Amino acid sequence: MVRTKTPADTGSSTLLLSEYFDAGDERFLSELYASNAARKLQVFGPRWSADKRRFARDALLAYIDDGCDRPHHRPLVKKLFKHAEAAGDDEAMAHFLVAFDRIAPRVVVSAKRRVPGTYGRAKTSVLRDDPAVPTYRSVADRLGRFTMKTRRYLQRRAWRYLRAMARREPVEYVRVLSWVLAQYADTQFDPPQKMLDCWGLVHALFWGNDAIRRTVDGVRVPAGRSMAELRPAPYAEELWREPYAFEPLFILLVRAQSAMVRTVAAGFLERSHAGALRELTVEQLLALLKSPHTQAQALGAKLLEGSSGLERLSVSEWLELLKVDNPYALPVLCRLVLKHVSPSRVSLEHCVQLATSRPAPVAELGLEWLKARKITAEADFEAVLAMRNAPADVVRAPAVRWLLGLFETSEHARPEHVRELLDSRYEDVRKCALESLETAGRFADEPMLWAALAESPYSEARAFLLTHLALRQSVLDEGSLRHLWATVLLAVQRGSRAKQRAIVQVAKVVASDPAKADDLLPLLAVALRSVRAPERRSALAAIAQAVAKNGALAGAVKRHVPELKLNALGAEVSA
Repeated sequence: MVRTKTPADTGSSTLLLSEYFDAGDERFLSELYASNAARKLQVFGPRWSADKRRFARDALLAYIDDGCDRPHHRPLVKKLFKHAEAAGDDEAMAHFLVAFDRIAPRVVVSAKRRVPGTYGRAKTSVLRDDPAVPTYRSVADRLGRFTMKTRRYLQRRAWRYLRAMARREPVEYVRVLSWVLAQYADTQFDPPQKMLDCWGLVHALFWGNDAIRRTVDGVRVPAGRSMAELRPAPYAEELWREPYAFEPLFILLVRAQSAMVRTVAAGFLERSHAGALRELTVEQLLALLKSPHTQAQALGAKLLEGSSGLERLSVSEWLELLKVDNPYALPVLCRLVLKHVSPSRVSLEHCVQLATSRPAPVAELGLEWLKARKITAEADFEAVLAMRNAPADVVRAPAVRWLLGLFETSEHARPEHVRELLDSRYEDVRKCALESLETAGRFADEPMLWAALAESPYSEARAFLLTHLALRQSVLDEGSLRHLWATVLLAVQRGSRAKQRAIVQVAKVVASDPAKADDLLPLLAVALRSVRAPERRSALAAIAQAVAKNGALAGAVKRHVPELKLNALGAEVSA
């Protein structure tokens, strides 16, 4: 009788797999992952575990880190796990603990729980087994995957090995567990309740915490309690207070992938190893500050403030430290820089770089140093103009006011520089530039600046020009004036006093020069047809006054505003 292949017997050739393994070929793992020949893989397990080559060892750890949850790989995973446990392979067991903490997932669902002491029920979030993981043995056999019950058993067994190590080899336990804790990533804890799926992690960090309940079905939060009550209470906590735990904790703080783990490590270092922290060298503190993690940066900044040897740091090292992206560490670093670095040691280019930094403490430091310098050379003047685009809000307006002060005295300043401020995309920069025109600054009488306001895309600039038009009208040509009035009156999305000023100004021009009526009366007609009552009233009054002053306008009014009826004298207007 011909035996038909079952799903567990199919897959890539085990002969090829053995050939790759014997030759140390890098294709071994990819061939292994593609295999689902469960029985043959089971036989291959002891041979792999016994192999002492570096290639075999690296491949074994990489296979464990892959997750140990590939279909029909159960027999191989069991063989490798049992061999590592029996052989006392601490490294492999640490990898297994991390891998098993990832294969018993639960999902967060909404449910109603009874409120203690009442008959009511409240809606809450609870953890339920992932339906994608088989519950029954028959389904697991068909899929070639572990059941949820087996997954939880593997978690408990791997943690039991590490727990025994704490009694047998405490120094090694601290070292190995610090590596284990560094492997957990924040992505595993999204949402935060997912952290409870990690049996090894929860026991390692929260063993003595009564805000959780441990059962064979996983870790749960009892009714009436919450995860916010979780406080670090690790297994064998006394071992983490020993001097030999300082270095593993320090490394964990720098390398851990989870913010929660880094926070726990920083807390233990501060509470139990304060003396060792004070003895850290400046180089070690700099390593903390250069870490990409906020917990390490904050601790490094706190320790750096009381450290000795800071006077030996070069300017370039201080400037590099100021690139730290941590709102808690930067104020401390800026205070230290002010204390240990003289502004004369910092180039103008670096001062500008600091002042145009996004973090406010660094930008304020750079601006303070800039204000202390004398800007005389043209190249220096051009360099500090970059301050008009400083990204920090608290620095930009003071920096622009300082620039405007330079414009008043510097021989390199030109009206074009003020125009760049008037056209800035930042409202506070434009406000400062308009104030300089209003207070009769050095370039307050430059025609090009007032003409630029007429063409500005910003409403406050055009409103400013209308307010001062009586004194500055002579510097604008007729085209610029008409553009200004049209832009203001056609801005239908908003109403303002600027529109009423524009209406009055247009009416005065029309009354004094009827030849311009055909060009300007359509603008008044726009205001007259506005949905806003104040604008309609202003337009009616302006047309009435214009016709009263110059009766010759009556014909033009009839042509451009036919809905208005003029009386016989042309002095009154009615709708």
